[in-house]
Amino acid sequence: MVDSLQYRRLLVRYIDANPVVAKMVERPLNYPHGSARHYRTARGPLWLERTWIEQDALQRTGTSRFTSEVYQLAFGTALSEAAAEMVEARLVSNVQAPDPLDELVASAPEAVGRWMKRKAKLADGTQPGLPCASGGALWAAWKRRAEARCEWQLPRGTRGVDVWPVMIVGLLRDLAGSSWAEIQQRTGGSSSSIQRRYQSHRAWMADEEAYVAVVGELGAEGVPRPNSFHRSSSQARREAESERWTPGC
Repeated sequence: MVDSLQYRRLLVRYIDANPVVAKMVERPLNYPHGSARHYRTARGPLWLERTWIEQDALQRTGTSRFTSEVYQLAFGTALSEAAAEMVEARLVSNVQAPDPLDELVASAPEAVGRWMKRKAKLADGTQPGLPCASGGALWAAWKRRAEARCEWQLPRGTRGVDVWPVMIVGLLRDLAGSSWAEIQQRTGGSSSSIQRRYQSHRAWMADEEAYVAVVGELGAEGVPRPNSFHRSSSQARREAESERWTPGC
């Protein structure tokens, strides 16, 4: 069941892009078995329920009449690789939980950090979170930050512990919804060390505000960004008329 508006929008774009990614067609509008081509006309086949798509597109673009131009503006931007990765992780996830994606999309890093803080407080480590970010995007953001900063340790028991290996485990587990095996494969750590790092992550999310702040910043980089509607109406009209598939976002 899809109970997130942002995820529903991502799914439309993901489904439209599938035949393009598979190199079956150059544009979704050219795929004869997909729904994208039916939005070029005022009415589609009886089996295609268009109400939500049309209402959402009109609301987001601020227009009053649905056209292929409006559909192109609302759903015609191809998913980024990171967003597609997150959607695919969700498609195979068995997690049953309220969807926080609407809260996280377009949130400031401070808001993402507060959400991660609540998540760490409630989580016991037995079940990963619902994927709300790309593991690849989180890994890339974490790696850039870890390589740019000097050594950073925080107390854990009677000794100091390196922050960076702990932080990536928490981000992947709670925000990307990665399994222990997936985290182990990405980080190279042992199963026992990864779970110890996750417990350190939970403790620091409760007590170390500097740690929470950086987690929020990196987490915000991994959450998919919403569509932007800053293109002019004339540009959108040209794209709709040429049925051009707009790359990346």
